Amino acid sequence: MTAASPEVLREVLIDRVYRLATQLDGITEIAALIGRETQSRSCALMLQHRAEYSTHGGWYWGIDHVWAAAYVERFFACDPTVAEHFRISPEQAYATELNCQNEAFRESEFYRDFCEPQRLGYFAGAYSSLSDSLALRLTVQGDVDRGQYSPRDLALMQGLLPHL
Repeated sequence: MTAASPEVLREVLIDRVYRLATQLDGITEIAALIGRETQSRSCALMLQHRAEYSTHGGWYWGIDHVWAAAYVERFFACDPTVAEHFRISPEQAYATELNCQNEAFRESEFYRDFCEPQRLGYFAGAYSSLSDSLALRLTVQGDVDRGQYSPRDLALMQGLLPHL
């Protein structure tokens, strides 16, 4: 019998942690806490591929399971905020300029078909590298009427991310 490579073992452990957290609802509660503290409509913690942007799992608060499944299955591919997140350095939280005030963003499929029906208009995020290809991405989504995320919200996200 051969020993599993570190990459395979890490994937197995990530899957196990994901299943345990989902069963216990613990990470969903963390997403809810972050969402409420930043006065957001929703919060997502996602395991996401850094180059392809495909989603390997996630915990959502404020988004029902139908929208969450739609994001995982379809919308990750046209979400321009993901590419923007991965252009910054890890663990640096920031408010994205791709929001409902940005005309180019308003014309995107992601905004039109995913954000607008849910009244999501402002976004902030950060990510933490788990491997060369996989990251944990923390994203909060604010109502179209909220305005940009504050430095306080970004500092909160940046401070919490390493502990997730």
